[in-house]
Order: sequence, then C-alpha cells, then structure tokens
Amino acid sequence: QVVKGNEITIAAVKDYYVLSTEASAAEKHGYKGSNQLKEAVLINNDKKVNEIDYSWCDEITVKELMETPVTEDITSLIYKTNALVEKVEGKGFVNYYLYDIDGKTGNYTYTQAGGDDFTWLDKFDGKICTVYMAAHNAKSSSTDCFFRFIPVEVKDENYEFDLTKSCEFALEYYANDQFKSVYKADPQLKVVTEISNDLIGIQQVDFEYTSSNTNSLYFAKEGDDLVMHTNEPGEVEITITAKYQTLTAESKINVTVEETVIASGVSVQEAVEAEVGEEVQVEGIVSSSLVNQDGFYIVDETGILAIKT
Repeated sequence: QVVKGNEITIAAVKDYYVLSTEASAAEKHGYKGSNQLKEAVLINNDKKVNEIDYSWCDEITVKELMETPVTEDITSLIYKTNALVEKVEGKGFVNYYLYDIDGKTGNYTYTQAGGDDFTWLDKFDGKICTVYMAAHNAKSSSTDCFFRFIPVEVKDENYEFDLTKSCEFALEYYANDQFKSVYKADPQLKVVTEISNDLIGIQQVDFEYTSSNTNSLYFAKEGDDLVMHTNEPGEVEITITAKYQTLTAESKINVTVEETVIASGVSVQEAVEAEVGEEVQVEGIVSSSLVNQDGFYIVDETGILAIKT
C-alpha cells in the first residue's frame, strides 16, 4: 500500500475530537482528543499524483508508542515502525491489529464499515512489515485510556530480526515489566526464567535474578518455579541477566519495599448501619460489577453492598 494523492491547500478551524460518550473519561485521564481540522474550505488542488515524504517521521517501536502517555499531544504525528499485521475476524466485523515484533504488544486499528476500510491490509496479514502509522483517537473509559492506531502506509520488506540483540529484546519485552516500583505486601511473584519467540526466530533466552538486599526482597526456587518474595522495608536493586547462546545482557530495576499495612474492616451490615457521611472500612469479597455505573458489589455473610468508584 503506497499512498499517493493530490496536494491541497485548505483553510480550516483547529479542533480536538473526543467521542461524546467518552468525554468525561477522557478528561479524567487528561486526554484532549485527536487533532483535527473542521469547517474546512478548499483553497487549492494541484490535481497531480504526489507521494508522501516520510523523511520527517521518527522511528519508534509499537511498545514505545503504547507507553506514550495520552496527555502527550501526538495524534498529528506519523511514526515509522516494524509491526506485525494481524487480521482478526469477529461477528459481522473485522479488526486489524498492529503488534510489536514480540507478537503481543500492540493495539487495534480504528476502523469503519466493519473493517472494510482496511481490507488493503489483508495481504500483509501475519507478516512483520515496515509500517508508517499514527496514534489516533484514544479509547477512553473510567479505568483506562489508550491510543488506537491508523496505518498510513505499509511495506513488506522481508523483515529479519538481528539475533545478536536477543538478550536486550528479551529483557525489554519479557523481563523488565514484571516488577512494580513499590511493594506493600509480599507479591509471591512467579518470574519468567526463559523465553522463546518463534515469530522472530529466538530460541530460549534464559534469565537469572539477583537482589541487592535479600532481607527486603529475595528469589526462591519453589518446585519448577522461581518466585520473588518481599519481607522487611528497604531499597532494593534487582539485577536481571539474560543469556542467549554465547551472548549476555543485564538490566537493573529499582524497587522499594514498604511496611505491610494490615487492615481489618467492619461487616457489610455494620457499614449499612453507619451514619450518613461516616467513613468506614469494609472487609468482604468483591462480586460482580455495578449495572450502568462504575464500581462493584462487596459481599460477606451479613449482606451485599454497592461500591461506587
């Protein structure tokens, strides 16, 4: 898909677009909306066939684009990346996903007409291609806000992964993101000890973990698993070593272990009987979501209570 077209000059009013039903959620996350021009008037059309110049586009990974905060005003930009194109058929519609080269980090394309506007992507299905794309029209909900993608141009250039970068890739896409910056209780986290990725031809990268402060954080072999535990408060530097054939690479993750807060709460019935406006701490089991509201139900042996979030 090579994009060509007329070069035009327009006069218009700058605006941002947010779906009306998502406006309050977008505001909560600090998302202004996608850049757009409205009330456009055509001034000139050269009526020639022109190719788009992409020399100004920054190169970025899909993962980096996914991790860009929605508060950054980037929806007018085009990025160059390597991405796996994947067609996913639903009931009466088709979604097209653009994944990073790990085959799982990515998001779907904002489509119309049940996906018919992007059928030109079909010939790239299952291939890692050079993709020029924009982050566009973030999906906003009460709990999340994330960019969806618009592919502008796609080229199949027979992508091959550089296997000498296997360790660095494995750390970035599989190991580093396992950890939080702060722990307030023992997570009993089962960590990844090896990975393979058939999509790009990596076979078995092994991981080793060490802690700079084993009184606060340590790794223990439990059966076939390696499990991370936390204990007393303290600062910890986790070192992750990736090994692939004769290659190695390291990354370091800083973690804070805080004092565990042990809390106990009143029953649902006691919360119901509390005075209006009184602050209560309730202990119970989280049940289903509220109907047409943001929140959930909490249940114990005394009753059920709606919790709005």
